[in-house]
Amino acid sequence: MEELKTHPRRLKRLEDFHQAEAEPLNTLLQGQRRLLNEIYSKQKAHDTRFETISNRFGSVDRQLNATESNTKAIKNDIFNIQSDIMFLKDNHKEIQIDISKLQSDALVLKTDVHELKHDVTELKSDMSEVKEKLDLVLTKLS
Repeated sequence: MEELKTHPRRLKRLEDFHQAEAEPLNTLLQGQRRLLNEIYSKQKAHDTRFETISNRFGSVDRQLNATESNTKAIKNDIFNIQSDIMFLKDNHKEIQIDISKLQSDALVLKTDVHELKHDVTELKSDMSEVKEKLDLVLTKLS
């Protein structure tokens, strides 16, 4: 009878002991699982990079096999570049002409502004005279 009473306690201690022993193993297994996932990830990246390198070698091989058509394409590109350069030169000349026109217009505007300032000064002077005369008239009327 005594044994039956202690049996559940022994069983509980045994379970606790096994759980305590299993914890480091679980931690170790989780670490190994994480490490395996990292290895898998790195292997996948390695495979992808290897496939990229393989594709690049294939591309280089195709380019080497197409030397003649590449040479024609390069000559065509050079012609197009020369054409673009001529366009840029012409466009640059037009821009310079437009800048000269803008500078000329700016000088005209500067002169106009100066004249307007002079006119405003004259108007102020005229308004002062008118005000003085108006003041005199108002004084005489009062």
